[in-house]
Amino acid sequence: MAIGWIKIESVTPEKIEVFRIAKILGADRDLVLGKLVKLWIWADQHTTDGSLSGIDAGDINLILDFPGFAEALREVGWL
Repeated sequence: MAIGWIKIESVTPEKIEVFRIAKILGADRDLVLGKLVKLWIWADQHTTDGSLSGIDAGDINLILDFPGFAEALREVGWL
């Protein structure tokens, strides 16, 4: 079985969107980054082109086990 991988830019932890998501959710930035990585891995495994059509905010919040995360992504322009 091949091991999949995703690329994360070294600047991602310091992006303003990560700071804003953390602020919106009242969460630690490291937790936010971990949830983002979890979402990107899930999308990589379950989509062919990264498009999440048919998936709504509630689904994303359920995948990440974090209420409000999808709404925060939308607020910063990442969803």
